[in-house]
Amino acid sequence: MQNNIIVAICNEALAESGQDTTISSLAENSNLAELCNRLWGSTVEEAYSDYPWAFKTVRANADLETVDTVNVYAYPDNCLRILGFYEDRDQLIPEKLARVGSDKNGVTKIYSPRAPLFIEYTMAASVNDMMPTYVRRGLVSLLASKIAKAKGKDGTKLLETYMAWLDRGQEANAREEAVDSVNDDRYINCR
Repeated sequence: MQNNIIVAICNEALAESGQDTTISSLAENSNLAELCNRLWGSTVEEAYSDYPWAFKTVRANADLETVDTVNVYAYPDNCLRILGFYEDRDQLIPEKLARVGSDKNGVTKIYSPRAPLFIEYTMAASVNDMMPTYVRRGLVSLLASKIAKAKGKDGTKLLETYMAWLDRGQEANAREEAVDSVNDDRYINCR
């Protein structure tokens, strides 16, 4: 995400949490900038993980590393959370036929007897994130609740506001995901 967007979200969160001061950069030498910088990454990951947002969801062919009775696939670098495994671009496979685990070196891998394997996942935050308004407002409220807590205040109301934005976002997200199918049924069209 672009730094100016992050700073704007942080300043909104600071205001919502009851702080009178704003920041001009996450790198500035102030307690509030340090606090925002420390909380930002976990806040974004939490908000992006709380729901499979359409703007952050990717379905791609998994990178096969080793062919065996159980194939080993690379875990995507930009993956925040795996949402499902697919036989092709559309056919979901049962959970027992693919799993996430670690190899002997502790590196996260995907294991499945299927080849090819498609995975659907939530992408981690990136430099060019263009987020919908409801996600941005949710991020502000979630970050504000964490700032309030760090400053010794009760952030419960702010967390409730985050949950309300999450609910609104889920409704809007469902509309984004809906795909209208066009049926070419001449019999029905003739009637």
